Amino acid sequence: MRMDTKERHQARVELVIDIIKGIFEKETISEALKQKLNQMSYDDLGDFVLDIAKNRSLDKIE
Repeated sequence: MRMDTKERHQARVELVIDIIKGIFEKETISEALKQKLNQMSYDDLGDFVLDIAKNRSLDKIE
């Protein structure tokens, strides 16, 4: 079983934010969305980014 550190989790959150900005051509994202991403688990973040890359939608989180 791997141990997820705060640093590793934060790096994934930042990566997801960058991906969202790229897919939706946004310069910034809302603080509410950032908070929701920070509350997600490391694995959920991975699943989430795969879902938005495939569906091009943030409906599941916003």
